[in-house]
Amino acid sequence: ICLLRGANLSEEYFLQRQDRYMKINCNTNDYLPTFLHSFVNALEPHCHVVKKNSSNNNGIVVKPKIFPTAAAISKAIKNMKNPNDHIDANNNRIGDDNGSIGNGRGDYHNMCDSMVYPLIQFGTAGIQDEARFLPKIIQTLSKMSSLESSVSQSHSQSQFHFQIKDACVSSPYASFVQSFSQSLGILSEKVPLNIITPSNSSHGFGNASGIKAFVPLMHESAFQRALKSLKSVVPSQGHSNLKLRKYNRNDWTFHAKGLWMSLTNKNISDTDSNDASIASNSYSNSVFLSFVGSSNMGERSTKRDFELGIFIVTQDKKLCKMLEVEQKKIINYSQIQTNNPKINKSTRILARLIKSYL
Repeated sequence: ICLLRGANLSEEYFLQRQDRYMKINCNTNDYLPTFLHSFVNALEPHCHVVKKNSSNNNGIVVKPKIFPTAAAISKAIKNMKNPNDHIDANNNRIGDDNGSIGNGRGDYHNMCDSMVYPLIQFGTAGIQDEARFLPKIIQTLSKMSSLESSVSQSHSQSQFHFQIKDACVSSPYASFVQSFSQSLGILSEKVPLNIITPSNSSHGFGNASGIKAFVPLMHESAFQRALKSLKSVVPSQGHSNLKLRKYNRNDWTFHAKGLWMSLTNKNISDTDSNDASIASNSYSNSVFLSFVGSSNMGERSTKRDFELGIFIVTQDKKLCKMLEVEQKKIINYSQIQTNNPKINKSTRILARLIKSYL
């Protein structure tokens, strides 16, 4: 079993906190657990070890075998055991330079209905899977009139043509970098797009005191800058597709992060009679794409933090429905934002100075 989540493991993350968790049932030798096992093994020599002290309850911290510099981590990740030749740590993990998502592991040839792509992000070590892939795939799908996936069975070919229906992005700290913001702008010109961020009361620092009390407004300032970048690539008449939402659930904090994109099959009737059973049995008439993991997709996640996530492509009816329901539940606890919160000049300046920490 692989458990992917965006939450830390401290107590407050399990108490009235909206987050995302995904359990994936795997066999021991499947790609995903093999990849994750290799990932953990690559990091282990760089981690401090806490050992139990027999004389008291305090732990003894033992220094790592290899000091965790950016260069050392980068080398470890790039040299980690790779269970699949199509996926490596040099930004060749996903498809080709055109943003293709149909190559992956060649699983279409095995008639799979779901694919999972790991994305590692560690900007200071030059590992940029997420920062490069997400804007690329969003722009590619936005610009294409349809997503064409060829499914082969025996000697026949069946063409499935998919078109984006709607999309949703959620982040508790939405200080999106320019490339991601502008890709969302291109997307919102084509399809309805919801962006969900926390209200002040549901922000993780909403009840903080001292300097931490300014964090929600600094995140809001960073988000407003990201929106300017997003709207700069969208004609004014295209802004109607964009809906900004604030998560607001009584006594809950908001920590859900990720991306959902729903695609529908606009031409399933083109499948020939030999492949009709494929369309009716193995595949649904829709595709769901989702990104889930530790990243907030913001400045800090992109440039400073060490993040791991997975990008999911599925035509499995049950999983499509689960992802749709997950998205709708989060939207149901959010309200459309009508006015931008007022932020004073000093807070805006401070947010700019420390933007890579937000």
